[in-house]
Formats: sequence, C-alpha cells, structure tokens
Amino acid sequence: MIDPNKQALREELAILEAALDANGGRGVELAERIDELHALHMENTNKTLPDPTLDALAASTDDRTAASLATLALTFPTLSDALRNRYIITDSDVRCYRTRDDLLQGLKAVKASNHVGDGCRHAAAFCLGVYNDRAFPGFDVFKALTRWDNRHRAAFVRWAADPQWM
Repeated sequence: MIDPNKQALREELAILEAALDANGGRGVELAERIDELHALHMENTNKTLPDPTLDALAASTDDRTAASLATLALTFPTLSDALRNRYIITDSDVRCYRTRDDLLQGLKAVKASNHVGDGCRHAAAFCLGVYNDRAFPGFDVFKALTRWDNRHRAAFVRWAADPQWM
C-alpha cells in the first residue's frame, strides 16, 4: 500500500511537471517547487537507506570506467539521491551497484522512472550518453539546462570544462 503522503507528493509533482512541459520548460518557480517536493518526498519516506556499494564502485580501481561513471553520476544531486535511495526508482526495487552493468541498469531505471523529476531523468540520460551515446541516445542538453537547477548545471559545467568520455 502506498503511503498517502507519498501519493499526494507524487500527484503534485506530476501536475507541476505537466505544467512545466506545457510551458515549454520555462518557469523557474515551477522547477524550484519540483525540487522542494522531491526534498519533501525524501524526508517523508521510510526507505532512505543509502547503498554504500555505489561509493565503493566510484572508488574502484578494478573497473576505471565504472568508477568514472559512478563518480559522474554522484555529482548530480537528484541522480545521486535516486541511485542511493532505492525507493525513488520504484517502490519495490532493490539495487546494489557492484558492477558497471548494475550501475547502467540503475541509470536506465532512473531515466525511465515516473518517481523522479525531469532534472533527474536528464542527468541519468546525460551519464548514459557520456558512457555510450550510440547505445543510449536521447540526451538533449537544451532541455536539460532549462530543467536543471544551479547545482545540476554546475555538475554539467564541471564535466564540460574537462570532458571525460568512457
């Protein structure tokens, strides 16, 4: 059974995201409210246990590509939260990030999820595209920049200043 508070937050998120889409992605107030609701959603859930395997993967010396991909994903605040907190992806999904394939599956799940905002989905699409833009097309930098807040834009700019392709 879905917690009524969680359901109400999801419904308000869906309405605001639809309004943002209808407005062509413009509307800083709507984007800021969506970020506030995501923060409330995280505070009002009881499944907030982070997965330390993601940090271990980022520090891995065995698979430098996986480590680079995990490190990049962790620079985007909402994507980091979504990957660390399994409930954001789905209500029942359990993820452990021990390999590159685990992380790719997690990123694909976030990109397809209705439980995260557009900014988070754009961050997942960006990371997948950096990993392999032919296998994972669909990242639109212009849409992403209109949806991302300053923290997400800063993560993108840091990467763009010294791009590391995987």
